[in-house]
Amino acid sequence: MRPALCFLLRQLLWLLAAVAVLYGLKAAGERLLPRAQAGHAVRAVLFINGTLGDKSFFDGAAKGMREAARQLPVTVKIVEGGTDPTRWLPALTALADSGDYDLIVTGTYTMAPYVEQLARAYPERRFVLYDAAVDAGR
Repeated sequence: MRPALCFLLRQLLWLLAAVAVLYGLKAAGERLLPRAQAGHAVRAVLFINGTLGDKSFFDGAAKGMREAARQLPVTVKIVEGGTDPTRWLPALTALADSGDYDLIVTGTYTMAPYVEQLARAYPERRFVLYDAAVDAGR
Protein backbone atom coordinates (compact mmCIF):
# COMPACT_ATOMS: atom_id res chain seq x y z
CA MET A 1 0.00 0.00 0.00
CA ARG A 2 1.25 3.49 -0.75
CA PRO A 3 2.54 5.53 2.21
CA ALA A 4 0.02 8.33 1.64
CA LEU A 5 -2.88 5.89 1.75
CA CYS A 6 -1.51 4.22 4.88
CA PHE A 7 -1.23 7.62 6.53
CA LEU A 8 -4.84 8.51 5.65
CA LEU A 9 -6.15 5.17 6.89
CA ARG A 10 -4.22 5.55 10.14
CA GLN A 11 -5.64 9.04 10.66
CA LEU A 12 -9.15 7.76 9.97
CA LEU A 13 -8.72 5.02 12.58
CA TRP A 14 -7.52 7.59 15.12
CA LEU A 15 -10.54 9.74 14.44
CA LEU A 16 -12.99 6.84 14.68
CA ALA A 17 -11.48 5.61 17.95
CA ALA A 18 -11.53 9.10 19.46
CA VAL A 19 -15.14 9.68 18.39
CA ALA A 20 -16.18 6.29 19.81
CA VAL A 21 -14.57 7.06 23.17
CA LEU A 22 -16.06 10.56 23.36
CA TYR A 23 -19.51 9.25 22.39
CA GLY A 24 -19.26 6.55 25.04
CA LEU A 25 -18.23 9.09 27.66
CA LYS A 26 -21.17 11.30 26.70
CA ALA A 27 -23.62 8.40 27.00
CA ALA A 28 -22.21 7.26 30.32
CA GLY A 29 -21.90 10.86 31.45
CA GLU A 30 -25.66 11.25 31.44
CA ARG A 31 -25.81 8.69 34.24
CA LEU A 32 -22.89 10.33 36.02
CA LEU A 33 -24.27 13.85 35.63
CA PRO A 34 -25.32 14.25 39.29
CA ARG A 35 -21.70 13.74 40.38
CA ALA A 36 -20.47 16.35 37.91
CA GLN A 37 -23.23 18.77 38.91
CA ALA A 38 -22.14 18.42 42.53
CA GLY A 39 -18.76 19.80 41.50
CA HIS A 40 -16.91 16.49 41.47
CA ALA A 41 -14.98 15.38 38.43
CA VAL A 42 -16.00 12.03 37.00
CA ARG A 43 -13.15 9.57 37.53
CA ALA A 44 -12.55 7.51 34.41
CA VAL A 45 -10.01 4.86 33.52
CA LEU A 46 -9.16 3.61 30.04
CA PHE A 47 -7.95 0.01 30.03
CA ILE A 48 -5.93 -0.75 26.91
CA ASN A 49 -5.83 -4.47 26.11
CA GLY A 50 -2.42 -4.05 24.56
CA THR A 51 0.09 -1.23 24.63
CA LEU A 52 0.16 2.34 23.46
CA GLY A 53 2.31 3.32 20.53
CA ASP A 54 0.39 1.49 17.82
CA LYS A 55 -0.32 4.84 16.12
CA SER A 56 -3.79 3.54 15.47
CA PHE A 57 -6.72 2.26 17.51
CA PHE A 58 -5.34 2.27 21.07
CA ASP A 59 -3.54 5.56 20.61
CA GLY A 60 -6.76 7.04 19.22
CA ALA A 61 -8.71 5.90 22.27
CA ALA A 62 -6.10 7.39 24.59
CA LYS A 63 -6.20 10.63 22.61
CA GLY A 64 -9.99 10.72 22.95
CA MET A 65 -9.78 10.20 26.71
CA ARG A 66 -7.19 12.96 27.08
CA GLU A 67 -9.41 15.26 25.03
CA ALA A 68 -12.38 14.42 27.27
CA ALA A 69 -10.28 15.29 30.32
CA ARG A 70 -9.38 18.60 28.70
CA GLN A 71 -12.97 19.55 27.79
CA LEU A 72 -15.11 17.93 30.49
CA PRO A 73 -15.07 17.58 34.27
CA VAL A 74 -13.33 14.21 33.96
CA THR A 75 -10.09 12.93 35.45
CA VAL A 76 -8.54 10.20 33.36
CA LYS A 77 -6.11 7.40 34.02
CA ILE A 78 -4.83 5.21 31.18
CA VAL A 79 -3.78 1.65 32.00
CA GLU A 80 -1.92 -0.50 29.50
CA GLY A 81 -2.92 -4.13 30.04
CA GLY A 82 -0.20 -5.63 27.88
CA THR A 83 -0.56 -8.34 25.29
CA ASP A 84 -1.17 -11.33 27.57
CA PRO A 85 -4.95 -11.99 27.49
CA THR A 86 -4.80 -13.98 30.74
CA ARG A 87 -4.02 -10.73 32.59
CA TRP A 88 -6.89 -8.65 31.21
CA LEU A 89 -9.78 -9.96 33.32
CA PRO A 90 -7.84 -9.77 36.61
CA ALA A 91 -6.70 -6.24 35.76
CA LEU A 92 -10.23 -5.09 34.85
CA THR A 93 -11.61 -6.77 37.96
CA ALA A 94 -9.08 -4.92 40.10
CA LEU A 95 -10.13 -1.61 38.53
CA ALA A 96 -13.82 -2.33 39.17
CA ASP A 97 -13.13 -3.66 42.66
CA SER A 98 -11.03 -0.67 43.69
CA GLY A 99 -13.99 1.71 43.65
CA ASP A 100 -11.60 4.42 42.45
CA TYR A 101 -13.40 4.96 39.13
CA ASP A 102 -16.90 6.03 38.17
CA LEU A 103 -16.36 4.90 34.61
CA ILE A 104 -14.29 2.06 33.17
CA VAL A 105 -13.62 2.31 29.43
CA THR A 106 -12.16 -0.43 27.25
CA GLY A 107 -12.54 -1.59 23.70
CA THR A 108 -12.37 -4.25 21.02
CA TYR A 109 -14.46 -7.37 20.67
CA THR A 110 -11.95 -9.41 22.68
CA MET A 111 -12.93 -7.46 25.80
CA ALA A 112 -16.68 -8.00 25.35
CA PRO A 113 -16.99 -11.17 27.47
CA TYR A 114 -15.00 -9.57 30.29
CA VAL A 115 -17.07 -6.39 30.28
CA GLU A 116 -20.30 -8.40 30.19
CA GLN A 117 -19.16 -10.47 33.18
CA LEU A 118 -17.98 -7.46 35.18
CA ALA A 119 -21.03 -5.32 34.38
CA ARG A 120 -23.19 -8.02 35.94
CA ALA A 121 -20.87 -8.48 38.93
CA TYR A 122 -20.51 -4.73 39.56
CA PRO A 123 -23.89 -3.17 38.70
CA GLU A 124 -22.96 0.07 40.49
CA ARG A 125 -20.04 0.65 38.09
CA ARG A 126 -20.42 2.15 34.63
CA PHE A 127 -18.62 0.51 31.73
CA VAL A 128 -18.05 1.77 28.20
CA LEU A 129 -17.04 -0.79 25.59
CA TYR A 130 -16.17 0.74 22.24
CA ASP A 131 -15.99 -1.25 19.02
CA ALA A 132 -18.27 -4.00 20.38
CA ALA A 133 -21.54 -4.54 22.24
CA VAL A 134 -22.63 -6.70 25.15
CA ASP A 135 -25.83 -7.58 26.96
CA ALA A 136 -25.18 -6.59 30.54
CA GLY A 137 -28.81 -6.93 31.56
CA ARG A 138 -29.31 -3.17 31.98
